[in-house]
Amino acid sequence: MKTYSEQRRAILFKASRDLRAVAASVLDDVTEEAELTGHTTVWAKAVAAETARLANEMEEKGYEQATPYDARADAHLRRSKEAYSEAITAFMSRVLEAGGTLP
Repeated sequence: MKTYSEQRRAILFKASRDLRAVAASVLDDVTEEAELTGHTTVWAKAVAAETARLANEMEEKGYEQATPYDARADAHLRRSKEAYSEAITAFMSRVLEAGGTLP
């Protein structure tokens, strides 16, 4: 059975991963030329950045829990960060390919 601290950390880490997935989804959903060349890019970047900031806060709070190191949890967090980073790169490429300017 997990301690209360371990349960809190697991919940905070899951929230962090889920929030990063939402941030990536915001960027991934901007695909139409009108969106990529208009004000939608600024909005999407702002929403994704704020959501990623919340994800980082949840991760930080997870690490504040007095629990032993968990390599598996770290691997899941790392993968969520990589997926978000890939979404940023793909978003920027789509914007530039459509002739838009990066926000």
